[in-house]
Amino acid sequence: MDVDGDDDVNVGDPRSTRPALAAAVRRGSQPGSVQVHVHVAVKVHVNGDVDDRRNPGPCNAPVARCGARLRGVLHVALLLVRNAIALALWPVRALARAFGKRRPVWVKVELRGALHEVARPRPFWDPRPARPSVEGIRRDLELARKDPMVEGVIFEVGGLRAGWATCEALRELCGALRESRKRTVAWLPSGAGTREYFVACGCDEVHAPPAASLFVLGLAREASYLKQTLDRVGARVEVIAAGAYKSAAESLSRAEMSQADREQTEALLDAIYDRILRAIAGDRRMDVATARARIDAGPMRPGEALAAGLIDGVSYDDELRRHLWGDRKVSVVALPRWARARRRARPWRRLRPRPVIAILDVSGIIVSRAGPTMNGRVAAADAFVKAARVAREHPQVCAVVVHVDSGGGSALASDEMHHAVCRLREKHPVCASFGDVAASGGYYVGVGCERIFARPTTITCSIGVITGKLDVSGTLAKLGIGHEIVARGAHAAILSPAKSLTEGERSALTREVMQTYDLFLERVVAGRGRPKEEVASLAGGRVWAGSDARDRGLVDDLGGLPAAVAWARERAGDRGREAIVRMLRLGPGAPPEPPPLPAAIARSLRLLYLVQAERVLAIADLDLEEPWG
Repeated sequence: MDVDGDDDVNVGDPRSTRPALAAAVRRGSQPGSVQVHVHVAVKVHVNGDVDDRRNPGPCNAPVARCGARLRGVLHVALLLVRNAIALALWPVRALARAFGKRRPVWVKVELRGALHEVARPRPFWDPRPARPSVEGIRRDLELARKDPMVEGVIFEVGGLRAGWATCEALRELCGALRESRKRTVAWLPSGAGTREYFVACGCDEVHAPPAASLFVLGLAREASYLKQTLDRVGARVEVIAAGAYKSAAESLSRAEMSQADREQTEALLDAIYDRILRAIAGDRRMDVATARARIDAGPMRPGEALAAGLIDGVSYDDELRRHLWGDRKVSVVALPRWARARRRARPWRRLRPRPVIAILDVSGIIVSRAGPTMNGRVAAADAFVKAARVAREHPQVCAVVVHVDSGGGSALASDEMHHAVCRLREKHPVCASFGDVAASGGYYVGVGCERIFARPTTITCSIGVITGKLDVSGTLAKLGIGHEIVARGAHAAILSPAKSLTEGERSALTREVMQTYDLFLERVVAGRGRPKEEVASLAGGRVWAGSDARDRGLVDDLGGLPAAVAWARERAGDRGREAIVRMLRLGPGAPPEPPPLPAAIARSLRLLYLVQAERVLAIADLDLEEPWG
């Protein structure tokens, strides 16, 4: 991927929505619904003039045009000054390269903590350190791959919190370095779980210290069910779902896993575990049965893992360095620091702006509008629509990639984003790249694209709808709290938590949910070009692994963001061949991550908030963890 590093573009804080579409999709919704607020970030590059299309009024239009021209003139002037300084220093740099002594370099990459495929850009004045992302690491490693002084890369892996598709993207980075004949070594200073080992296996060698442990045990999904707890306090969650597999609220409405949810979970585990086994077997030069036996024999100490052929060495950090380059003097530099130095050494900056392949990022819970108190990864429809409009109208944009890493959210917001994608297709080639999860509302957005890419371990589809409400009338009665409702209109109090649904109210909500489900099916039929009966047989809220979805025609190709960008580059023709990849930054930047909560509590609170809001396109929490996690 051709990635160049200039300033991000701030498109501002979008405020408008499309009332006509909102009214069309919202028909049947009731007053009193809760609006969920979110933030989304998107990527696009602009060199020079930036037009954020704020639609200035007639009196402000000349001022806006003058401001845009002034910014363009200043940008060119600054580039001319920089290039003049670079020209003056060029002889000194050339002599230093010719006669100076440069040590061989090993680059060190730390893979720890939360990691996503793309990271939301931040303003340059934001004091917080930039969050690492696979895309940022890929961009830096591309420089290392082309530098003859870089002998190899050490990946220090530990405590990795990433989805399985993100782990596959990290393995691709190791593979690209190996193809360039750069030596790659994985160092596991604190041992490894299945995730860390899956990534480490992509390297030429895997090493661990003697006191570490390898908990490479496989996959498991755990789910807690709160129905009996709610029954004890007289509360319950009334759920209406379109699709037998739509299990997003089962943790609140059931006491145990449903048969349909167990069926789809078993299939998902089989597909992802098979991918992990085949990857380990191929990397460690053993057959799949042997790899399965090694995992079933875990956990292991490093000595046992070495004897079993799972790692290549048991050594401390200093012993690893001695093993890699002996007594030679070698510079070991952290990847971000090394990449910054390499970029500063670039002699010239081109004056003519290059075409752009824009990346629109849809990450987190999908909601209608961003709110100032909303934390975590969320995707706001109003921000996405604004970004899509900028990408459609900006003269430098030649193609668009919609990156989706979302388990869904609001049905209304998902439809607005889908419509924005369809409008984009009228002018540019548009494809979707699915990350760790692209299900329900996330799939709804992506199905509007011309082509869909997903990794084998992506959790996707879940074509279904769910809604409901919390009923605490029993709790009020137990506490002796009287509660009266005076209303006008047969269903005016339909969402009141102080009463149960009547048969008429349940029938009205069911009708509304089925209408939204039919709309979802229509979007998939139009996007995939398949008969409705065939799509309906694969829907029902069922999730599929990316490999299974490809076999069933629900996605087009297996691949990640690089494959999607390559497709967009090819479809854009001559402009695409010289295009650079950029992400558009919206609003004030990414909000901070929320403080951690126990998984079951956080999951239940999130579902309670969503199911009372409106029709929801979302999946249950299907994080597939190591058994002890």
